[in-house]
Amino acid sequence: MAESKLIGLIKEKSGKIELKNQRKNGFIPANLYGPELKENKTFFLNEKELNKAIKSGKKVHTLEIDGEEHMVVFREVQRHPVTWNLIHADIVGLTPGKETKLNIPLKFEGLPIGVRDQGGVLIINSRYLQIEALPKNVPDEIVIDVTELALTHTVHASDIQRENVKIVSDESMLLCSVNITRAAVAAGEDEEGEEGEEGEEGEEGEEGAEGEEKAEGAKDDGDKKGKK
Repeated sequence: MAESKLIGLIKEKSGKIELKNQRKNGFIPANLYGPELKENKTFFLNEKELNKAIKSGKKVHTLEIDGEEHMVVFREVQRHPVTWNLIHADIVGLTPGKETKLNIPLKFEGLPIGVRDQGGVLIINSRYLQIEALPKNVPDEIVIDVTELALTHTVHASDIQRENVKIVSDESMLLCSVNITRAAVAAGEDEEGEEGEEGEEGEEGEEGAEGEEKAEGAKDDGDKKGKK
């Protein structure tokens, strides 16, 4: 897990004028809080650098404020509803030697056998998994290889194991499954219907042939009696 680093700028003044000036310079307000902090810190972050850190997909970041470094995660970032620019960030400080709970994104890799060879479809039931780990062991994502999944096979939270990471989500939580498609079900029903019709036609044909043979036999007997 590689960390990204952000530099926080301490507020020198409070008020709307300071906030307006910082926004003009490309900075947005942010708050840092956590169990190990004596008090919450209010500061400014460069919007472009923060946006870059968010898009990196990394979970744990290093934040430097007034020469002091903190291991942090983003709890909430707010964006403008029209421009989608960042306008505020809430950041939580982590304790290096203390485990923390986080939701980690899931990444599904590979083409399942059930999709490639058996006409199924891969259903993603969950895109996040809650874990507990030391900050240094927090993964940016959890990769799940679905290549060997056959039709009707599933992956649950209990199937996921990672070194130095505890899975907190319920063990029965369904992550993904390979299901049969409606088209495949319909095709199977059509085939069964065609086989049934062929069977009925065969029976009717045999019965018809037997009837014709009996009718011809009766006619022959009648002709013989008439000659006598």
